[in-house]
Amino acid sequence: MRESTLKTSKARVALVYQRTAEPDEQLATFIEHKLSEENYSVFVDRHTSFGMEWAEDIQRQLSQSDAVIGLLSAESCHNEMVLFQLEHA
Repeated sequence: MRESTLKTSKARVALVYQRTAEPDEQLATFIEHKLSEENYSVFVDRHTSFGMEWAEDIQRQLSQSDAVIGLLSAESCHNEMVLFQLEHA
C-alpha cells in the first residue's frame, strides 16, 4: 500500500490584527507563513472596504475557525475593527 503524498489540512485559524500597526503586521505575516507551512488553513482579513458585507464575512469566517489568534499592540488594542472581530470570535 502506498503512503498518500497529499497533506491533509489541519485546523482552521483566523488571525485578527490591525494591518497598519507595527509590529502587528510583521508578526501576523510571520504567523501566517509558519501556520501555512504546517498545513493549517489560515484566514486573514484583507478587505479594503468595510460595511455590512464585510461584517457578515468576518462573522462567518470567525465562526468557521477552530482557533483565533488576536494580536494586540498598544496601537491596535483601541482599533474598532480589531475589537469588533475579537468580540465576534
